[in-house]
Amino acid sequence: MTKIMTHLTIWLALVLFLFACGEDDNPAVISFDTVSLSFTSLPLNTNIDTSIVIANTGESNIIISSITFHSTDILTITTPFPIIIGGGTTKAITFRFNLNQTLSRKDTIVITSDAPNNPVFSIPVSLSTLSYEVTESGWIKYQAHNYAGAATDFAQAISLDPVYADALLGSGWTNLKTDNLNSALTNFNSAVTHGSTTDGNAGKAFAELNLNNFTNAISAVNAFITITSGTPTSYTFSRDNSINQLDMLWIRARAHYLNADFASAEAMVDILNPSNTLNSASPTYVADLADAIEQLRSVVL
Repeated sequence: MTKIMTHLTIWLALVLFLFACGEDDNPAVISFDTVSLSFTSLPLNTNIDTSIVIANTGESNIIISSITFHSTDILTITTPFPIIIGGGTTKAITFRFNLNQTLSRKDTIVITSDAPNNPVFSIPVSLSTLSYEVTESGWIKYQAHNYAGAATDFAQAISLDPVYADALLGSGWTNLKTDNLNSALTNFNSAVTHGSTTDGNAGKAFAELNLNNFTNAISAVNAFITITSGTPTSYTFSRDNSINQLDMLWIRARAHYLNADFASAEAMVDILNPSNTLNSASPTYVADLADAIEQLRSVVL
């Protein structure tokens, strides 16, 4: 009888142990894809959205009970509450920043949940409008043809935020205006990489043409200008409305011509000048085409 009781006791203890282990075998486990946020080029009066992805690698649900941020005047949580993250899933929490005054501030986002491994998670946040402001100052000087002053401002903005596309774009156009073509091309390539796709490629097209990289110039134009039934995509440079899609077609015309692709060059001339009467059979056709392209320079540039 004693042996039976001993065996029964051991069996019950083992069952209870296994049950307890099974109960806690894979609880909720929270993790974050972001440990800090830094914005050095926040524009004024513009919504800037960013997301933090939260993962739950356990089995139990995680409930986010609160998200706090001292500077409530400039941040909104756009993800609705309650925020529940199921086991084995992820969820993106979206934050919206909007600044209506210049500032440079540090704050902290604090996320509180019932996750046993990390119930309170803090994310340091740095916010600044300085690079944006310096860049805007650079564009004002650029538009006043003060290229030396503009170059200084854009360089300062880039030192504050090396991936700020608008500062890179401004530096590119300033270098282009002062015939620093290789530097301009480097700036435009960086601007395209970091988000200024259209204006960056427009500047790149000018730089590539002036560097005699004719095929690259054509590719830069084609990256954002398409021609449908003889009508090109509409385009106006955001910082200088005198530069538009017609200038891009002229770049293509000249680049095609200098690549000895005369048919493609004339196709661009036909769009720019619908009354074109060039005759490809004429013994002076190549020279006539060059003259037609040159005459269009004053019209479109």
